[in-house]
Amino acid sequence: MGWLIAAAAAAALLLLPLVVSVHLYFDAAQKKLFFGVYILRAVKLRGGYAAPAPRGIALHLSRRRAVLLPYRELFAAGKKFKLARGFSVADAAFVLEVGRAEQPALALFAAAAARIAACMGAAYLRARTKAGGLHTDVLLRAGEDCCKASGRILIAFNLAVLLAAAAKLLLRKMMQGGKQKGASQSS
Repeated sequence: MGWLIAAAAAAALLLLPLVVSVHLYFDAAQKKLFFGVYILRAVKLRGGYAAPAPRGIALHLSRRRAVLLPYRELFAAGKKFKLARGFSVADAAFVLEVGRAEQPALALFAAAAARIAACMGAAYLRARTKAGGLHTDVLLRAGEDCCKASGRILIAFNLAVLLAAAAKLLLRKMMQGGKQKGASQSS
């Protein structure tokens, strides 16, 4: 009877959805994008900030540790990464703060454009995922220079999909390693 409970618990762990919450904060004055990744909205997995660097984007994971992501590899990553099929955006919420002390009309135009883009993004997300949505607010700051954004994205997946994606990635790496090894032996 104990093995039946263990099997049911393992199946539930593999098949029930897990939710990862990604919290973002961007400040244009500091030129930094701060982030935090939480599982079940409570346990922090990783946090830090990203800032532009001369040859790429520096991802600061702690006070002493940073990783440089070269621009060339960032643009090529979109073509290679097709494992996101099992992950779905359950919900997203963003707040944008804009303001110009000298030209308030420009800030109003930027706020209106951001609101239109958010409505288009929400329509796309609803049509594509048929669940969740995109909730946005735009705050117009009168009399001050400001460009800040904050947001939260909830991503749902299950461990079975994650394990399948990891296995697929591992098999691809092994096959590429075999091709490179065979090519070097035939030379």
